[in-house]
Amino acid sequence: MSFIYCQSNIDVKKLDTLFYHAISNNVFNGSALIVHQNSIIYQNSFGFNNKKIKSKNDLNTLYSIGSISKQYCAVGIMYLSDLGLLNVDDKYSKYFPDFPKGEKFTIRHLLNHTSGIPNWTNSSRHPFFRVIGRPSDFIDGISDEVVYNYLKKYNKLDFNPGERYSYSNSGYVLLSHLISKVSGKPYWKFMKDEIFKPLKLTNTFINSDPNLIQNQKAIGYNNFGEKDDNNLKTGGDGGVYTTVEDMHKWNQVIKAESFLSKEAYKQIFSIPILNNSKELRTNNDYTSNSIYGFGWIFTKADGENIIRHDGGINGISAINHIDINRDYEIILCSNQGTSNPLVHLYENIEKILKEEPFELYKIPIELKFVNQIKNMGFKEALNWFKSLNKQKKDSFLITPYSLNNLGYYYLNKRMINKAKDIFRLNLIEFPENGNLWDSYAEAFYHNKEYSAALALYEKSLKLTSENDNAKAIIQRIK
Repeated sequence: MSFIYCQSNIDVKKLDTLFYHAISNNVFNGSALIVHQNSIIYQNSFGFNNKKIKSKNDLNTLYSIGSISKQYCAVGIMYLSDLGLLNVDDKYSKYFPDFPKGEKFTIRHLLNHTSGIPNWTNSSRHPFFRVIGRPSDFIDGISDEVVYNYLKKYNKLDFNPGERYSYSNSGYVLLSHLISKVSGKPYWKFMKDEIFKPLKLTNTFINSDPNLIQNQKAIGYNNFGEKDDNNLKTGGDGGVYTTVEDMHKWNQVIKAESFLSKEAYKQIFSIPILNNSKELRTNNDYTSNSIYGFGWIFTKADGENIIRHDGGINGISAINHIDINRDYEIILCSNQGTSNPLVHLYENIEKILKEEPFELYKIPIELKFVNQIKNMGFKEALNWFKSLNKQKKDSFLITPYSLNNLGYYYLNKRMINKAKDIFRLNLIEFPENGNLWDSYAEAFYHNKEYSAALALYEKSLKLTSENDNAKAIIQRIK
């Protein structure tokens, strides 16, 4: 039974119905905490943090929260700013004089993803961090120092700093590296001593902290239930492990603006201005029409006042969403699958909180597809999907990323032809999606079929002109 603390005016039974439907269809495995008017109205955990020993997720489970970690790193930077130890408009070269092109970008550029620093987690452009032959699998133990030294050697920017927005995990690796330099402490120790302890976040750790409670960590699993744990040790971009209750404590501090100076919070939620004097807007589906501040995505238009961020890496996904005007929080942490299924669950939770009609979560097509493959074989399963009429398709959750996830599942197993078949099938559904052409191209690229890959990357670039990944690989192939 769920922990339901306060009825308020929200029908929490609908939330329970929504979650148990998601669990029964294998689309959520983790913990949830929902707050309305500063009272917890729903809190529950589902599934296992370790399937091998049947250890259940609970309120003490430590989840990797991926890119939500960036807001913690940003607060660390602003804490040092409040102490007068740095200024967000300082050039990076002030602290690292030998970092190439460090005189061109500022700390502010790194915080709001306008630095031009290439994204080190892009597997096609920077495959050196991946296990050979498995493009979705990172090499164990990659640290801030490893990424910093790689970027230093790489010695390139994707664009002039301040010219545009391009999400880059690399920027936050450089920021956590900067925090270590300025504070004189390892990043994990600085965050523990100066941020987590004062805020009484007793169950929040950086992944490299030797005191991280290993038997409380949730092991990551992919969409199909196979072990796929987050094995990275970078800090600022995605290094936080925490509980849903500690995330709620964190949100309370952010909403109250009670830890940093008022000027620091003003900076965190200020609208970045690009070199052309235009306001920055993000450029992807989930955050379209939103603004990227310092570690937070926020929307302040049409009566909305929302701050949020999601996170996802191998086998984990998380969402932290605060609606200031309606006074509610949605905190979701999962140790199974990517962030895409989680987003659709979160959207229905939002509808319930807004007292709008909602639908029970549709079964993601990739989960059904895998079952069909097990039952009837790969080719017959392909034919099964092709034969589905529109009404039947509408009964499943089919997004551009549904079959894409399945394609990468096979690509990661080096089943190249199966990956190609799935990517090709996805393009029949979504022929105008440039990212999907990029994925299809990647299968050919990893199979060393460079001529075919080139044509497909060029097709992707025609549909998505700002696809820096396609540009880089086209150049490499040529």
